[in-house]
This record gives sequence, structure tokens and C-alpha cells, in this order.
Amino acid sequence: MFVARDTNTEYVAISDGSVSLRLDVISGSVCHGPMMIEHRLVGISALAPKIPALQNFISLCRTGKMARWREPGDPRLARLISTLRVLDALRDGASQRDIGTVLIGGGDEIDWPGPGDSNRSYVRRLIALARRMEHLGPHGILTRKI
Repeated sequence: MFVARDTNTEYVAISDGSVSLRLDVISGSVCHGPMMIEHRLVGISALAPKIPALQNFISLCRTGKMARWREPGDPRLARLISTLRVLDALRDGASQRDIGTVLIGGGDEIDWPGPGDSNRSYVRRLIALARRMEHLGPHGILTRKI
């Protein structure tokens, strides 16, 4: 267990080496002995991502071990990886066609911009997202603004 504090909150990290939990203690301290734990839910949309952590915590309290609950993967992951690749390509001076050729494939035989201009539109959207990602930084991803 690791405990860190700021002026208003105590942050408690519990890990068994492969699974970790974080508790934010807003009143009292885990360092001063037993305490009552209360979970606050704010909005129904905030509930789903917290269920695996709650299941792990319940398992820890009941059995002394964390459960091996598998959290569903972030559906944004593939798009975020492509966006990072686009950001790297832009920094290296790549053109939209260069980016499209790498991401979509096809080499010289790729139609560019292609039927209905969909390939170019896809690359343009990724470029706009890459610039937004660059502007907002990691905070934009963690707060789901990207």
C-alpha cells in the first residue's frame, strides 16, 4: 500500500503486483486505523467504468486477494494509435497522401483521393484529431475530450 497526500485528499494505491486499485480518501486517513468506506456515484454514465474496480475491491475485502477482472478495452485505442502515427508523420513533414498510403495501404495503386474522396476525408479527420491531441496533450485523452 502506498499513500500520498495533498491539501484536501489522501490517495491510497493498493497493488498485488499485477492489479492495482486507487482510493481517494476525502475525509480522515487510512493511516489512523480502521475507517468507513463510502462510494459516491455521480451520474449513471460514470458507473460502468468503475464496476471492475469495485469488484476488485470487494474481492480484496472478502478474500484478501484482488480478483482478476478483465476490464474491457478502450474502444478509442485503435483510433488514438492511428492519431499518434499521424502526429509523428506530420512532424516528419509527410503529406496527406503519404499518410493515407501508410494508414490505408495500397502503395502506388491506391486511388488518391479515391472514390467519393473518402480516403482523403479520413486522413483529414485524423490530421485534425492529431492537432487537437497535440494541443490538449495527455489530459485530453484522460478526460475523454479526444
